Amino acid sequence: MRVVVVGGGIGGLALAAGLRRRSFGVTVFDRDREVRATGGYHITLDGRARTALAELVAPEVMERLLASASALRLRDRDAFWDHRGRLLGHGPDLGQDAGIDVDRITLRTLLAEAVGDDLHLGRTVSGVGHDGHGAPQVRFTDAPPVTADLVVGADGVHSLVARHLAGARPTARQASSGSPAGRGSAT
Repeated sequence: MRVVVVGGGIGGLALAAGLRRRSFGVTVFDRDREVRATGGYHITLDGRARTALAELVAPEVMERLLASASALRLRDRDAFWDHRGRLLGHGPDLGQDAGIDVDRITLRTLLAEAVGDDLHLGRTVSGVGHDGHGAPQVRFTDAPPVTADLVVGADGVHSLVARHLAGARPTARQASSGSPAGRGSAT
């Protein structure tokens, strides 16, 4: 089975690494030109996320990730503030959790290494559809289309793959303003 993953963020790369580790043919396409072109700061991996990630990547990748991590118990609880600077509350005390904080770029870089040459950067997807035989096909702005047995959309909140499946209708909408943190997007 040949799998094409559209989106080379953390989710798309983790899936591809796990599929590749289990000998599936998988190719990932992402519009970023380099792996380090991601935003964000740290990401928390709780015990469940660490267990899941350990199933997807080789032990040496997990060891490198853990070597770069910081333990949650060494930091104060998260604080949540509204747009006016008022304290809304604190996150849970994670001092006893097996969770860790890791740098997003480091995590993405290690996952990209696990995917290897099956990651193609700088490839902008223009659409998805089917080839002449009905097989799923991914189309690009600057390259020939790629046909697969399965196409996975891991391309974010404004996913082209999700829009295709939804009949070109938008798949994201504004969340209500009733949330404690104010307005945001939801999918």
